[in-house]
Amino acid sequence: MGKDVIAMANAVQLKRRQRLTNGFTTIELAITLGIILVVTAVAIPSFLNTYRMYQLSDAASQVAGILKSTRLEAIRRNTTLGCMITQTAAIPPLTRIWTDSNKDSAEDPGDARVHLTGAVNLIGAGSVPGTGALATAVGAQLTTPPLANTTINFDQRGAGNVNAVYALYIANSNALDIGYRALILFPSGSIQIWQADGQGNWRFLK
Repeated sequence: MGKDVIAMANAVQLKRRQRLTNGFTTIELAITLGIILVVTAVAIPSFLNTYRMYQLSDAASQVAGILKSTRLEAIRRNTTLGCMITQTAAIPPLTRIWTDSNKDSAEDPGDARVHLTGAVNLIGAGSVPGTGALATAVGAQLTTPPLANTTINFDQRGAGNVNAVYALYIANSNALDIGYRALILFPSGSIQIWQADGQGNWRFLK
């Protein structure tokens, strides 16, 4: 009798070892894969939106950075320097923004620069919702310079030699629902960055 019990216990242990050795069953694998697919389907849209919003903020920071760099260089050299902006009519457009360090109106290898070449780019004010509300929040009438060819100058004191408050708008043409960024340049030379959702509800960013 004792031998029979030991034999049965050994048989059970052997079956357990075989199950562990054989790994997952087909049903277990199907359930696991189904859970992975569901989690992935839920996570990907959220990840894409987060990445696109990062692209918007990064582009705004780059454009603000080149404007600030031009301003500081004008102060350092005690002269007037221009930050030039050109944009092609291609789709997507190629936007070039650079410090015209030698004042030849051309982008040279040594010039500080930013190129926006993809869907995330400068856009005209007419494509941006809530610009009136933004102007009210800023407390000034906003002017968007021509993107095809414009120069924003800074004098030796760092002031912009314009009488208007400039607004440069940035959006992702493939995902306008994620929102917009606006760079506000005051005649004093100071720069603000604002952000909005897809409906044009603006708030100060920095």
